Amino acid sequence: FIVIDYTDEAPGAQEEIKAKLSAMSGDIRDILRLFEINRKVMNREKRVSTLYDIYGKLNMLEGRESLMKSFFREVRAFDISGGYLAEYIPGERAFEVSESFNYPENIRGRKFSVKEDEIVRSVYEKSGAAVVDSAAPSGISLNFRRSDIGSFFISVLRDKGSVYGFVKLDKEKGGGFGGFEVRTLEMIMSRITILLENAALYDKIKKQATTDGLTGLCNHLTFQEKLAVMIERQGKEGGQGVSLCLIDIDYFKKFNDTFGHQEGDRVLQKTALMLKSFEKKHEGSLAARYGGEEFVFVMQGANLRAAAAAAEEIRAYAGKNISGGNGKEQRRITLSIGVASLPETAKSQRELIKNADEMLYAAKEQGRDRVVWREG
Repeated sequence: FIVIDYTDEAPGAQEEIKAKLSAMSGDIRDILRLFEINRKVMNREKRVSTLYDIYGKLNMLEGRESLMKSFFREVRAFDISGGYLAEYIPGERAFEVSESFNYPENIRGRKFSVKEDEIVRSVYEKSGAAVVDSAAPSGISLNFRRSDIGSFFISVLRDKGSVYGFVKLDKEKGGGFGGFEVRTLEMIMSRITILLENAALYDKIKKQATTDGLTGLCNHLTFQEKLAVMIERQGKEGGQGVSLCLIDIDYFKKFNDTFGHQEGDRVLQKTALMLKSFEKKHEGSLAARYGGEEFVFVMQGANLRAAAAAAEEIRAYAGKNISGGNGKEQRRITLSIGVASLPETAKSQRELIKNADEMLYAAKEQGRDRVVWREG
């Protein structure tokens, strides 16, 4: 409002001034309304611009983990403080957390039953989105006991009648989800399902390109690439070195001829499972299928003697625990292993593989079922 003091000298002009001021006030009010409309339009354009920006960044071909990291990074524009993706498991009628942002790592794998969780059941049955305000004090299981959550947005991801999962997005206390913001997020959610399905296909193709289909181990090409990275890291950081165990299943061709290729494949799979267990035991190690009945076991930060000791563990375990055959005969599986190490017995990746291969040949020459290595 506007206040004007009048002097006694101009009493006749007061009514005229009042009329002019009234008209001026109306004009000012209209101008202020235009400013407010303009502000809202600009905010709306900013939100739409953010939406299209997110669309553009998320349409890139990438795996699920990378996609969700990009998504959670971009939705911070809406003052999102945390969130997670939970994928639907039809057989259990439950959702399992697979990716998260600003939550403890141990929430991955946690499940929410459609039957038991009221909020999950509601959004699942309605196939839509919901906003829950005053979320922190109410002990909602979806919050994993976090007390800093003021409100959250949750939306089921559905495409062509099938449910993929749900996304939950949090705001801290004092923050809320406006109507336009909710509609914008719903638009993004309508695209996320398709992008996640594309990401699943991408992950599958990538796995097929890098993984041996029979054993689930890294294939030969991936082994070579990862070995190169390990050697490069060793060159920069120093340490004990990079050691390579080249492993061969003894008399495997004869085994295949006797019991058939299907039983031979089962022996390869058993050997791979054993090597995976040794991967977990030895931090920084890598198991891969080298080709045929040959495998490799690479150890980052292990010298020649340490690698030879690990190779002996592998050989002994296989001899006691791996067998194959048929109902009439079971044959114990033994391994021959050659060990080399960089920089102790090799100076390059090619020389490391060559030396390990020579040690493997020596193991076969000496009667098989043994580990051979040579210092210097």
